[in-house]
Amino acid sequence: MSEQYPWVVCFCFGLLHGLGFAGALADIRVPTDDIIAALLAFDIGVEAGQLLFIVALSALILVWRHVLPTLFQRAGTIATPVTKCAIGCASTY
Repeated sequence: MSEQYPWVVCFCFGLLHGLGFAGALADIRVPTDDIIAALLAFDIGVEAGQLLFIVALSALILVWRHVLPTLFQRAGTIATPVTKCAIGCASTY
C-alpha cells in the first residue's frame, strides 16, 4: 500500500509527530490561546533549520567541487602532506 499511496504514510507519520508535539506543549502548560502560535513558531524554526542545513551543505559541495581542485593543482606538492596531517589530526582526536 505504501508504494501505491506514499502520501498515506507521510500523513500518518506527520499526524503522529504532530500529536506528540501537541502533547509536549500540553505538558509544559502552554495556554490554549497560544497553542497555534507555538506550533507555528516551532514549524517555522524547523523549516528554517532545514533550509540553513541545505544552504551550508550546498556551500560545502561547491567548495569541494570547484575551489579545492584548483588549490590542489596549484599546490600539488603541499596538498598531500597537509591532507595527511589533517586526517592524522582528526583521527588522533
